[in-house]
Amino acid sequence: MSIPSKGTPGCVLIGLLAFPPAGLGAYAWWGLAKWWQLPVSDRHLDDRFWTVSAIALLGPLLGLALLMLARRIYRNTDFRGYDPLDGPRIKW
Repeated sequence: MSIPSKGTPGCVLIGLLAFPPAGLGAYAWWGLAKWWQLPVSDRHLDDRFWTVSAIALLGPLLGLALLMLARRIYRNTDFRGYDPLDGPRIKW
């Protein structure tokens, strides 16, 4: 009898947590593109600009790091002793 690991649901949850920062980063890139299309006299380098710039840079990086972590957890999960037809045990 093997003991199931907690790797599979863990990597799925961490993988899902990667989408909000990546999506927010993409939205920030869209905002910066819209800001770039403004006339030069209307472009302001205030706190909002720097906040959006930081989100545009850090959001995709954080999302990518979380996806890489999820992939690493998934690849290190041992599936050898797991048989899904062997009753109600889940590879948790």
